[in-house]
Amino acid sequence: MNEKFIQRSLTTLVGLPIVILIIWINSYKNIPILVIFTSIIAFFAIYEICKMAKKENIHINPIITSSWGAILIFSATGIHSNINLNIVYLWLLAKTSLLLLLLGISKLDKKSRTLFWIISICGPFYVSGLLAFAPIIRNLEQNGFEWLLLIFLSTSIGDTFALIFGKFLGKKMLAPSFSPTKTWEGSIANLIGSILTTTIVYELTLSSTSDSIPIIKILLLGVGISIFGQIGDLMESKIKRLLNTKNSSDLIPGHGGVLDRIDSIVFNLPLVYYFLKW
Repeated sequence: MNEKFIQRSLTTLVGLPIVILIIWINSYKNIPILVIFTSIIAFFAIYEICKMAKKENIHINPIITSSWGAILIFSATGIHSNINLNIVYLWLLAKTSLLLLLLGISKLDKKSRTLFWIISICGPFYVSGLLAFAPIIRNLEQNGFEWLLLIFLSTSIGDTFALIFGKFLGKKMLAPSFSPTKTWEGSIANLIGSILTTTIVYELTLSSTSDSIPIIKILLLGVGISIFGQIGDLMESKIKRLLNTKNSSDLIPGHGGVLDRIDSIVFNLPLVYYFLKW
């Protein structure tokens, strides 16, 4: 097992319990702990986008842009703000921003002022618009903690399955043009890991406390978590390739940057929210 995998495993063993603890606490003495934590994550993820853009001579003020993204988290969750965005519009805004971000970076000249504004505006909306669903799910009337736990565990274990099986069994490339390390074998392993984890976590933590959900729907949710998580991973890989960057940063040992760590999870947050609402 190589050094990077060991680093990745150790970071997960230390970091995941801390994240779970923050999700469980949620707020303390009217201090919105989870919202603050989510805003900090958004700040660093957007900061990394700005730094990647700088390598291509697209100079965006990282502090101002990242702070704007952090403020969006507070606005979207209705904390310390009179703004409480309609959830459907929030999702559409995030997805549209990601699409514009990809199209802008791939089609426009790197010196274009239009591209500057696309990254400055769409970067924060893409990251924060999706991340905001974490505290929104946590504050649902019933079982918010358990559902967030399911998202984080299913996504993380699916990624781990993909990493291990892709490394040892992977032969057929999934997206060689911009993500040469991902394979179809790893993708299938991700699917299996996500389905198993989603089903197990639901049965252990939710089946006796929430309204009964047919097992077929839980299995389909596991499929969705795998697919959406992998799409999020591939989209971030595409952004990095367009900006000629391997990792968004080296802040998290074995994982790369904050954006590298959350790329799969942020796509699954709105998925589970709408699964619960619809």
